[in-house]
Amino acid sequence: MSIVGFVPNPESAATVVGWVQALADEDEETKFLCLETGFDGRTEEAVLAALGEKGDNVPTLIGIDHPMPVPEVMHHVRRRDVRQK
Repeated sequence: MSIVGFVPNPESAATVVGWVQALADEDEETKFLCLETGFDGRTEEAVLAALGEKGDNVPTLIGIDHPMPVPEVMHHVRRRDVRQK
């Protein structure tokens, strides 16, 4: 299983990373869907900064650059074995 955190902007990265880390079981893969529309990669950078040293081991950072992000997020969630809480 995996757990996915949706990061809507760079300012919320630390909060979302904290939630994902608190909710993830020790053996669960973590992924972050980063909204980049208008942020030019800053959301992904903020997630990596919030993860610190753990950022080297994050299997997936997925940038979403779409004006209607909800369908894109749902597409990614449905394609993977994600535990929904």
